[in-house]
This record gives sequence, C-alpha cells and structure tokens, in this order.
Amino acid sequence: MIKVLGVDHINFVVKDVEEGQRFWSDLLGIELRNTRDFPQIDMKACRSRERGEPVKESDITPCLVVYEPLTPDGPEARTFARRGEGVTTIVFSVENLKDAVEHFKARGIEPFLATKTSAFFRPRDTHGVRIMLMEGWGYRKGLDR
Repeated sequence: MIKVLGVDHINFVVKDVEEGQRFWSDLLGIELRNTRDFPQIDMKACRSRERGEPVKESDITPCLVVYEPLTPDGPEARTFARRGEGVTTIVFSVENLKDAVEHFKARGIEPFLATKTSAFFRPRDTHGVRIMLMEGWGYRKGLDR
C-alpha cells in the first residue's frame, strides 16, 4: 500500500535559468532564488525554498525548482533536447519508500534509479512525467508542526 504525504517539489527545465526565474516568479508570485550550479546532477538551478528551510504547516505550496542543463552533453541536456522546456519531475513524499516502490512494481512500473531514500520512474511509464518518490520530506523537512 502507498501513502503519499504530498508533493515535495516540482522541477521545470528551461533554456535559460535566469529567464525562467523571472517568468515563473512573475507568473506565480513565488520568489525563486539562490541560482547556482549543481554539477553532481548536471543543473544550474534556482529554487523557491532551500532544503530544511522552516515551513509552516499551512504553507501547502511545494518547492519549485527551475533549472537549465549545466553541460551540453550531460543527462539533463539529453532530456532537454528530446523534450524541450517544461515540467520534468514531480517529487512525491511517501510515508514508506519500500512499500511505495512495491506498489508501483505491482502495476508494472519499475524504478530506473533507486537509493535508500528515493526512487525515480521513467516518463514513458508514467504518462510523460518523471516521478520521484522520496521517503519523508526533502524541501519540506523543516515542516513546523
């Protein structure tokens, strides 16, 4: 059985992170900040929230991550070349990752990458959006209860 706690964060890939930052901040009225490089995951990104940043329980807004591929031939650049700009990943926080992964597998959906705390599922298996399951909260870890 799967128990989804909520949406932790949503990733958007854009051609230019500064332009994406201006566009999404203006459109949604959410401040995106701290643009920086993340070479380990091939991204230059800005976020609406930092990991562990205190969050009030009444704030149900998931973290938004806007990024551009950091390298022209890395994995994110290949995804961008195939799919263009848009939502790339929706990250769901789950109560128990092992149970959630088994729930997906029982429906014929295998993770393409799994760690102790997260699992990723290919867009071709999940109607066009890469899904990540995360045990507990990532960006909402500082939830003020």
